[in-house]
Amino acid sequence: DNEIESRIKNPIEELLGQNTPFIVLGSVRKEEEPFIEKIILDILKRKPDIVIGLFPRHIHRVRHWGNALDRMNIKWTLRTKTTNQGLKGCVILWDTFGELTHAYKYAKAAFVGGSLAPLGGQNFIEALNCGVVPVIGPYWDNFSWAGREIADEKLIRVAADWQEAADILSEH
Repeated sequence: DNEIESRIKNPIEELLGQNTPFIVLGSVRKEEEPFIEKIILDILKRKPDIVIGLFPRHIHRVRHWGNALDRMNIKWTLRTKTTNQGLKGCVILWDTFGELTHAYKYAKAAFVGGSLAPLGGQNFIEALNCGVVPVIGPYWDNFSWAGREIADEKLIRVAADWQEAADILSEH
């Protein structure tokens, strides 16, 4: 299975090229969008050449995100319109399905949503399985079965709030 997988090109690497600094904000839920806006602004201020992949949990939130990024005066593009030209300091807003796993595999750092507001958290195991240590917020009750040890062993990083999440994501 890994042999086949290693022969399959990662579309994210093909899009961004090798060694482009890339952070994923995955499975972002509506209730935590104001916090994610702050994370995006904070990271771009610290790392103006970073590319951020923004994956709303629900595709109907793409229009909202386009408006929010415009309001924040942030350079952005839809994934379906992305070329590998001039992406530094840009947010790629995912308006397609099926590439989150590829994005996690390419990313230097990843935040997994549903966890900055009391929503129970989204699946951080997927990011972990792709070789990135996921950053999550304090609300991960849906995955409490994984146990505190997963955080104690630094397999995930649990941020107390959006600022700590941005701090951890900016380390990479």
